[in-house]
Amino acid sequence: MVSNRMGRSRTTPRTAPALNALKHGLFSQEIIIESAGERLEDFEQIKKKIWDDYQPVGAMEEILVTDIIENAWRARPTAIGFDFR
Repeated sequence: MVSNRMGRSRTTPRTAPALNALKHGLFSQEIIIESAGERLEDFEQIKKKIWDDYQPVGAMEEILVTDIIENAWRARPTAIGFDFR
């Protein structure tokens, strides 16, 4: 349940697109969604290219580059014209 501004609880479920984004989109916790046709090999290829481009040094840079890789992978269907190769 979610409270609205008047302090009343709302019992209506979230919209389907919002739930879809949490399960399959940019906000999903899974990186590779095999049921959507994504392949680990494709992810690893993008990961290697980005990692090689940034060449992180130290824990903080590794965390940041990992975030870049994961976000680039998730945004891939919407990144029209962006070539990871």
